[in-house]
Amino acid sequence: MHHKVMVIDGHVVVTGSYNWSGAEEDSNDEDALILKSLSIAQAYLEEFNRIWSQTSPEKPVEAPTEAPGIGPVVINEVELNPYGTDAGYEWVELYNPINQSVDIGGWMLETTHGETVTLMIEYGTVIEPGEFQVYSHNVQWLDNEGESVLLMDESYSVVDETPLLTDTENDIGAWARYPDGYDTDDPFDWVFQASTQGSPNS
Repeated sequence: MHHKVMVIDGHVVVTGSYNWSGAEEDSNDEDALILKSLSIAQAYLEEFNRIWSQTSPEKPVEAPTEAPGIGPVVINEVELNPYGTDAGYEWVELYNPINQSVDIGGWMLETTHGETVTLMIEYGTVIEPGEFQVYSHNVQWLDNEGESVLLMDESYSVVDETPLLTDTENDIGAWARYPDGYDTDDPFDWVFQASTQGSPNS
């Protein structure tokens, strides 16, 4: 097969013509596609195991029952377009869904649409289990259409990201992850609902 594919943590698929070699990086015209989807990752794992079972007696690769690539802290709610003035009133809520404290000092929130804005979280910031923390900016920083927000750790690794979000309503509605944190069956389940800033999503 001339098929290149990598399944990471049971929910990220990397595929395309790229061979992960020096020539591919330096001189060839190649492409790599990154897909974040539990169902797509599961389909790739099932096909891998089907082929593998025909060639090897070893145990097949199993998809995790959770999405370990998401967390330990997640983006839980986003207000792109608050009622009235945007500057200073747009916010991103973080949530710790695990049973231990997480030091998020030096982590960053970064926008992806239009002009990139990066907010660094103050060093020494700890988010306790089940705790919510809300971050805003004194200027307009979240676009109303096609915005996605990244949460990155100190090494610039993406810890979590939102899907592309749009809010043109200019009201109290916000995009919220439901249930809080993530559902192990669908860690990308977002709903548009009345804001629950700093508290559980209803």
